[in-house]
Amino acid sequence: MKMKLNDSLTRAFALTCLVSSVLATVSAHAATTQNCGGIQLATCPKPLDAALPEPEKMLTWNQSERVIGFRNDYRNYAGDVFHHGAAKPLARAPQQLKRVSYEVHGKHYTLDDYLKHQNVAGLLVLKNGKVAYKYLGNGNTDSTL
Repeated sequence: MKMKLNDSLTRAFALTCLVSSVLATVSAHAATTQNCGGIQLATCPKPLDAALPEPEKMLTWNQSERVIGFRNDYRNYAGDVFHHGAAKPLARAPQQLKRVSYEVHGKHYTLDDYLKHQNVAGLLVLKNGKVAYKYLGNGNTDSTL
């Protein structure tokens, strides 16, 4: 009888330790994350848009709804969040992309024309793994998804 009581106490103690460990881990994780529109992340992407377009109407979104909807896609659909190690910014290329132009039907256009006419929300050009050109539009920032 004494052996059974001792086994029960050992199991109860082990269970208490396990529960305490799990709660400490959850608590520590909660302390290092923020609620980013229904998902816990270490840093919330900026801007964090308050109102989102309806995802089931995605095919009929206008341009402003597309910008907001696509940068908040992680909030529209349940899914896994993949965590990574320490992020570091990409190096800047020694030679930056300049004076890009093209011609269509005899009319001359610049990269700025393209960005404006196509309502581009972001463009990143890499050369040998380094940033040769970066453009952010429509309120997007370096932390926007």
